[in-house]
Amino acid sequence: MNSKKHVNLIFRKKNVDYSIEKVFKPLRPIFNQHFVVDDCYVPYYKVSLWGVISNIWFTFCKRKEINHITGVMHYCVLLLPKMNTIITIHDINLPGTGVKRRFLMWLFVHLPIKKAGYITCITEATKRELLKECPQALDKISVIYNPVSPEFEYRVKKFNSETPRILHIGTRYNKNLERVILALKDIKCHLMIIGYLSDSQLSLLKSNGIDFTNKFRLTDQEILEEYVSCDIVSFPSLCEGFGMPIIEGQATGRPVLTSNRAPMNEVSGDAVVYVDPENVGSIHDGFLKIINNEELRTSLVKKGLDNVKRFDAANIAEQYMALYNRILSV
Repeated sequence: MNSKKHVNLIFRKKNVDYSIEKVFKPLRPIFNQHFVVDDCYVPYYKVSLWGVISNIWFTFCKRKEINHITGVMHYCVLLLPKMNTIITIHDINLPGTGVKRRFLMWLFVHLPIKKAGYITCITEATKRELLKECPQALDKISVIYNPVSPEFEYRVKKFNSETPRILHIGTRYNKNLERVILALKDIKCHLMIIGYLSDSQLSLLKSNGIDFTNKFRLTDQEILEEYVSCDIVSFPSLCEGFGMPIIEGQATGRPVLTSNRAPMNEVSGDAVVYVDPENVGSIHDGFLKIINNEELRTSLVKKGLDNVKRFDAANIAEQYMALYNRILSV
């Protein structure tokens, strides 16, 4: 007879957004050694009355001994047993203003926080933001970082100081691609951009004479290959819940440029070049520091490899499993 307890990992609708599923992927083999783990994908992605009700009912019908809402669909907690349910919160940067935003905050944050027995945040920065909204949740919250996949490991590469290959992942507004383009205008380099480009971004690239390549819909292996091929990881983001490209770049052994603001400075440690993401000159100078200073690059790589030890998948899995066992012991 199988004595393992069941863990239900609740994700967004399958094949719509893979980011959170990707975070938990390296933890699954470790979880599987101790629990029977089910992946539960809710049927609806968009927020609508029917979609919300259907997702809540669906997760109730799929409930197990431990129910772990892995992110975003926090409201699915509403019919689940309180002391058997965990919500992982990545950020609370919800869209809209006025009445719309207040409603979304109630649905995605205030109501679920009240109903959940346990809450994890992926950074201390997210925890602080959450406690501003829900100070009464303090005793429920613990911080468990996102893991770096074991596939991201150090790969030796000779730095191309003549025409460095700069990897920039993401093209949404917060990824700050427009300022990166302006910052690289007079720097000889090749910019590799991962993500769909808008017409205005394409126009900006061409008008500033940027040598670039654009790719999208890459597999995990193809993304890994882009890290291995690059010389610098560009991540001067305006806002993030975590910042996976920072630790993925560090794990691969690449110098990283990122923003000197939370949570990037929490995740990065002292193993990156920090810039002001709203200042093109600061981003420009940051790239030049990396390109022109071999000693700095060597230091960044060494410190980066030390920093990513904090995000080892086995270590992160142990923290989640300690929480699972705490639930089962009650």
